[in-house]
Amino acid sequence: MDGYRDLRQVLTALRAGRVDPARLAEVGLGWSPEAAVPFWDFLVEHGVVAPDPARGALPATVAWQPTPRTEETSSLAGDGSTPEFRVPADPARDTVASGEPANGSAAPGPSASRYEVLRPHRAGGLGEVWLARDTAVGREVALKTIRPDRLADPNLRARFVREARTTGQLEHPCIVPLYDLMPDVAGRGPCYVMRFVAGRTLAEAVADYHARRAKGEAGRLDLAALLDAFVAVCRAVAFAHARGVLHRDLKGQNVVLGDFGEVFLLDWGLAKSVGDADVTPSPSPDPDYPDEPTRAGAVIGTPAYMAPEVAAGGPASPASDVYSLGAMMYAVLTGRPPYAGTTAVEVADKVKTTDPPPPRAVVADAPPALEAVCRRAMARDPARRYASADELATEVRRWLADEPVAAYRDPWTVRATRWARRHRTPVAAAAVFLFTALVALSTSTALVWREERRTADQKGIAEQEWKRADEEKARAELNFMAAKALVVDLGDRVAGLESGRTTPRQFDLSRKLALDAVLAGFERFRSGNPDDPALRRQTAALHRHAANVARNVNDIEAAESSYRESVRLYEGLAAQFPGHAEFRDSLAQTLWDDAALRRRTGRLKEARATLDRAVELAETLRGTVLPESSYRRTLGTALLERAEVEYRMGRFDEAEATAQRAADLYAGLATVPAAEAGPVDAVLAAAAGNRVALARREKKDLAGALRAHDEVVGRLKAAAGPQAGRDVTFWYARVRLERARTAAALPDRRAAALADAGDAVKACDELLGEYPAAPLYKEELAVALTTRGELLAATAPADATRDLNRARVLLEGLVRQYPDVPDYRGHLGRTCAGLSRLATDATAAADWHRKATIMLTGAVKRDPENALRRRALADLGPGPGR
Repeated sequence: MDGYRDLRQVLTALRAGRVDPARLAEVGLGWSPEAAVPFWDFLVEHGVVAPDPARGALPATVAWQPTPRTEETSSLAGDGSTPEFRVPADPARDTVASGEPANGSAAPGPSASRYEVLRPHRAGGLGEVWLARDTAVGREVALKTIRPDRLADPNLRARFVREARTTGQLEHPCIVPLYDLMPDVAGRGPCYVMRFVAGRTLAEAVADYHARRAKGEAGRLDLAALLDAFVAVCRAVAFAHARGVLHRDLKGQNVVLGDFGEVFLLDWGLAKSVGDADVTPSPSPDPDYPDEPTRAGAVIGTPAYMAPEVAAGGPASPASDVYSLGAMMYAVLTGRPPYAGTTAVEVADKVKTTDPPPPRAVVADAPPALEAVCRRAMARDPARRYASADELATEVRRWLADEPVAAYRDPWTVRATRWARRHRTPVAAAAVFLFTALVALSTSTALVWREERRTADQKGIAEQEWKRADEEKARAELNFMAAKALVVDLGDRVAGLESGRTTPRQFDLSRKLALDAVLAGFERFRSGNPDDPALRRQTAALHRHAANVARNVNDIEAAESSYRESVRLYEGLAAQFPGHAEFRDSLAQTLWDDAALRRRTGRLKEARATLDRAVELAETLRGTVLPESSYRRTLGTALLERAEVEYRMGRFDEAEATAQRAADLYAGLATVPAAEAGPVDAVLAAAAGNRVALARREKKDLAGALRAHDEVVGRLKAAAGPQAGRDVTFWYARVRLERARTAAALPDRRAAALADAGDAVKACDELLGEYPAAPLYKEELAVALTTRGELLAATAPADATRDLNRARVLLEGLVRQYPDVPDYRGHLGRTCAGLSRLATDATAAADWHRKATIMLTGAVKRDPENALRRRALADLGPGPGR
């Protein structure tokens, strides 16, 4: 072939996008006209172009398609490396490809009538990726095959197919879709086709950000863009976890950022289903240490981003993926991985034994709140990490939205400023005036002191100077009265918000931080006025509200501290003013709130003693100046909480009688004037009726239990609906769920039971979607899923297993995050027991039974007086095959 035809053929291939221009330029410089080998053959020998089977004819002309100039990352590329391409001079091997990977393999030819291979893209430890054209649709796709030198290993072939199927089952906007999977193509083994993704990796974007930051060219907006991408990755991981899939190789190199905000999490080659063995034969090299291929049976993953327990040879888990996400976040904040070394073994040893430098020690201006989030995600103890990838995403989203994060307590100045920005209301105005008045008061006091000191040093005291001192004192007194009035007004407003008198109660951490800020102001002001009854009353009320919020988010230590202080203040007021029934009323309410915390943390005897005292105090309120509705509400709630404790202790007769008395008290609230009606009276009445039904169910009075259930559900149904508050929605779901559990024992009610459970799941799903950080909604959704799974076990085992696995993921997260709450362990034990019964494999059944035993044993240990937990453990039995 003459030089002109060679040049024409090269240009045609170049226009078709079948030649890498950089590779052409690099290799082409090595050829000269004096060479014995023609230019085209020279390029073929060096793997730049594929051999032309026609040999005398030009390749078919195709439409011009420019090769992207930016770095392209395939959805299937595993290691980020660009291989050297060579093609053997064998024109019979391929008629559709124009380049071959470094190992000498021919370009794949699957469905040649549909997929036209354009050029090689990347090669990894297991597979090769090619850029191809889907001729049926007219789009570019990524086509992946197994490297020929790996093809003979049946385990690797199985892993390749598993990777394809895993990716294909994860349909999520941040996970690249699978288009096609072919079991064997022209003797090349399995092949699959996916969307071709072009863009730069998150690791490259991070490196660029830190380079510009060092020059002063990047700011908060640039960091926010990276964190937005990180949140998207967390959501993709959470999605995979919900379907029982672990990624196991999370790092910035496996995330691609598109030009229009697209974010893709790639390389699911090391993914595994929860419960599968962790050791997978893999020859894949670590991209950071290419000379150290992973040996068969070795621990899998990238050492710098690997959780300590995995680096030590332990099993992978959702918690280990959360750690890897934290390591990715570390790289975003600092511009480098958390660990570095000359070999993979050295890095792994560091991961197992040492903590990385804090991000702010590497980049001094890294936001402290984000550093705290990162360090919590990377906690060495898995139980101290975020319970899920979604929870980590929520924390980062809070920072992006200028909201406080749970992992870091901002200085009070930051909290006050943020709160003022978020609450431009009379409450915020009152807070501003409060601090202004305090400053004015302090200034006036200082002026008075300075004036008196100066005049005392003088031999003669002028009448005019004494007059000025008197004026300053009078001004100080006026400022004090104004500040006090504002403090009391602020306390009234916040108490109104917390009690539900003015707006629906909120269930989030920002509410806790707002209360903490207000409390700090009260305590500072009260320290100078320790005997002021109004300030003591307001401070006690705020401590109670703060404790309730802390209890709802499982901040046990903070809740206990605030309850103690509230009780102490109310006890002092009740003793000092015995004729004021409102102090005894508030003390009784605080005591039953405190008892609820003790019950939740497994201290039932303490809770019962505290509730006895609350009931005794509430009994003294009847006939006082307080409205009858206040007496009924306070006594009824104390009795309701005591019935809950009695029920858990196995005293079902007492529990039914106590709950029935509470229900009777609440029934009287239906006739009170509108001005005296409480925002949650209907919910309290429903809770009392539900407790009556549960006690009857435990006593095997199913007919009586269902009558009580039906009455409660009917009462709440009228209040439930699109406009209902969260409390009504939550309790309507709960009472229907309990009715489902009772009705499940009756064959003629099983269909209705399944409908109740399904509606409860839907309602809890919606509540959790709106308030993803609320542990109560996570717990209730898990219980609802477990109940529905138990109901479906006999007729739809696959659906039942799906529900139970989703419940298990939620509960495992709660157990890790809140190890001191025994209820989570008890629920998880029940869920694992259900999975054991559904397992078709004897080994899996035994494993689930073992996990159920561990969880229930832990629940009994942390809640020893709970008869229900002891019975559940006893009912579990020795397990399958024993």
